[in-house]
Amino acid sequence: MNEREALLRAVCDNPDEDTPRLVFSDWLQENGEEERAEFIRLQCQTANLPVASSARQHRENIINSLLHIHGQTWYCELPTGDGYRWGETFIRGFVADLTVLEVLPERSLEKLLDASPVTSLIVNCVRLQWEVLSECGYLDRLRVVTIDSTCVDSHVHAVCKIGPWPRLEKFVIAGTVTEDRRYLTISQYAADSLRNAFCGRLRLPPRGHML
Repeated sequence: MNEREALLRAVCDNPDEDTPRLVFSDWLQENGEEERAEFIRLQCQTANLPVASSARQHRENIINSLLHIHGQTWYCELPTGDGYRWGETFIRGFVADLTVLEVLPERSLEKLLDASPVTSLIVNCVRLQWEVLSECGYLDRLRVVTIDSTCVDSHVHAVCKIGPWPRLEKFVIAGTVTEDRRYLTISQYAADSLRNAFCGRLRLPPRGHML
């Protein structure tokens, strides 16, 4: 692991903290990536300013200009491939959303979660390496987990076997769209298991299709 990778890993391991991001931006500044460094610093500053403040608006104007010129280049630094999709928004300098669309090869999920400080994970695939999230400490990073898959029960059983989830704020079962509404397609046992595991952090659609 080189110095850049080590600094990025610190950012990923501590997604709630600004200090690792600012240390990384200092390294970028010293190594010829001044625009990326400025972007990270400005987004970190903006996140701590009142929404309607002139200071925030000024920084957002610069941020938007940097994104317009360099955003695609920075986005393309993320791993690319089949079976997953990165979110389109930078938060405090980095992309924080990852959607898994297909069953990934072994160790692929780890590489993705070490490429950016992911705090929101959306699962669209039939199976995910949940045990990897637990064994490698990735549960410590996640704030929002969304299951939007036809295999809800199998995901639920796997999720309820791992933990704890110290930073998790919301666990969402997206459900199935029927006549402009989303309904829960999950067994009663699995739903009860989730409620016991996540209590107030759980978000379920209406109980229209409880099996």
